Amino acid sequence: MPPKEFGTDSPRFAKRSRACLRVRPVKVGIDVSRTVPKRERAGIGKYADMLVQGLARVDTAHEFILYPGLGDFVHPEYGVSCDISLPVRPNFRKYTGSLPAFADGHPQAEQDAVDVVHATAFSCPDVRPARLVVTVYDLTYRLFPAFHLPSNIEFCERNMTHAVERGDYFIAISEQTRKDFITTYGVSRERVEVVYPAAESMFVPVTDRERLARTLDKHDIRDDYILFVGATEPRKNIASLLKAFAALSADEESSKYLLVVVGTQGWLNDEVYGLPASLGIASRVKFLGYVDDEDLPVLYSAARLFVYPSLYEGFGLPVLEAMSCAAPVITSRVSSLPEVTGDAAILIDPRDVGELTRAMKTVLEDDEITANLRKRSLKRAELFSLERLARETLRVYEAVVGSSADVPRSGGIERGGAVARMDRRLRGLLRVVSSVFR
Repeated sequence: MPPKEFGTDSPRFAKRSRACLRVRPVKVGIDVSRTVPKRERAGIGKYADMLVQGLARVDTAHEFILYPGLGDFVHPEYGVSCDISLPVRPNFRKYTGSLPAFADGHPQAEQDAVDVVHATAFSCPDVRPARLVVTVYDLTYRLFPAFHLPSNIEFCERNMTHAVERGDYFIAISEQTRKDFITTYGVSRERVEVVYPAAESMFVPVTDRERLARTLDKHDIRDDYILFVGATEPRKNIASLLKAFAALSADEESSKYLLVVVGTQGWLNDEVYGLPASLGIASRVKFLGYVDDEDLPVLYSAARLFVYPSLYEGFGLPVLEAMSCAAPVITSRVSSLPEVTGDAAILIDPRDVGELTRAMKTVLEDDEITANLRKRSLKRAELFSLERLARETLRVYEAVVGSSADVPRSGGIERGGAVARMDRRLRGLLRVVSSVFR
């Protein structure tokens, strides 16, 4: 179970909230360049969207400008517009000037009078005299280069170098990411805070029989199924899932199940698409590709089991989405995934196909374990709210502004002032005890 101080009601949070009342209103620019049309939207775009929606729920004191393009990046999918729901709040507005905003050499900070710029999508321009906050998702391009295309590695390396040089403060989406970032780039701990993401509010258990039947019929799902959600790329380890499913299907009792794979086509995935035929399970595997947002809660809710054997995650948003829909979860005991699940899932070695097969068989054959996992999933998911994401991110903005008078801007320097004091007060907060379901 998580520490008692996991969440916004702890004494430490209350103390810091009182301190934040002394901070003047802050004007924040947020990069929403990855909130592209949802068919193309990945986790980074979801993060920016959820952050904005969360801020709109909890804050009226500060002002927010949403930038559809930042630094050297404007997504080709939307040019000068972004697919984000602008909150109907007087303290929010969407930037409508020429893009990208904060192109190097452009005095955007003075023009828009922003105090803080939040880089959510890799691009980290020089935003002086504003302060730069950067969200760091994972370091897979450095830790597992074989999982990436050379062009993606070059993009990430170049932009992260800019981030380290220009960033005043960093938000890591998990303790694992924080640890990897500090180790890889030598950034001081005082400059990195962990703020966990949240799932969209639509991810709740679906019990409406008509909606369930309509969605399953739409995707031609006629049997009980095991579900995976994620892009088809090497890191997601779908090949091992297919092999484990083939072994499971060899058992007559378990051969009735389908394996449903949902997610956009990624890269380096030829093996994955060829495996079902070579393993003799092609008729029991369905690759749905992208599905409409309104279908995902149904697919999570109706699944007999959600399996996510990823080799590495900076967070693992599909796991949280599945838990929010009360799905029983099996996932990996590596990287950030135990932080997300706590004791609400069965954790396995993602490289051990036999262990994964046995875990699936155990859950599918035991209704009591399934019911227990469903209950634990819902309880665990309640800890990751939009409001918590927003409040903790706001505190970073406020702390960065509060420290700006006594902290020089220079990459790789230990930070003092309010940021360091904040970090010392909160170190150890949001550390989740990882354990295997028993």
